[in-house]
Amino acid sequence: MASWLGSGGIAMVPLGICAIALGAIAVERAWFWLVLWRRQGQIMEAAIAELDNPTVPPEATRQWLTEQAQGPFPLARVLLAGLTLERPTPEEFALALETAARQEIPTIKRFQSALGTIASVAPLLGLLGTILGLMRAFATLPSADFSASAGGVAAGIAEALVSTAAGLVIAVAALVIASGLRGLARRQGAAIAQLVGQLELRYRRTYEAGEEPFVISR
Repeated sequence: MASWLGSGGIAMVPLGICAIALGAIAVERAWFWLVLWRRQGQIMEAAIAELDNPTVPPEATRQWLTEQAQGPFPLARVLLAGLTLERPTPEEFALALETAARQEIPTIKRFQSALGTIASVAPLLGLLGTILGLMRAFATLPSADFSASAGGVAAGIAEALVSTAAGLVIAVAALVIASGLRGLARRQGAAIAQLVGQLELRYRRTYEAGEEPFVISR
């Protein structure tokens, strides 16, 4: 592997950095979405159940939601933003939820721009390696020693091919990962929009009916 990377020339250095960054992003995002998929739905169900249970003290619900909001759970933070207002009107309640939802967009779309940059830069770095490899190959042609010249040409062509292949592989991987993350982000955005709509409608109905709104005062 080391000899294969070394045969790619100087362009393999930035390509290696891109590969390491891509791997780190993939691991971080995989862990984020795995935790979200396994626990967020349960947290939301428990939160709604506590809100519907009059025997649960509001302070306990607020403390529990605050603890959950410290983790990678956008829905918990959106829910907490609306429920901790001091007897808001339906318009104020809706505004708090929608503002919190917008603030969660950078979290669920994290590193997508970085992946786009890697996907764009990697092929260019591979092309740079191709050019450098060909330049190296042509530079050995005037040599009087045929064997040395042939060896230099082979090494230059190998450098060009390896760097090109590495750039394309990294770019394709970045595009695939970015596409998957965009799909997950859209699903999470839809889940947030659904939660916001349900809470807004529920709060407006209780408010207009003169019932006690399900908010958790600070």
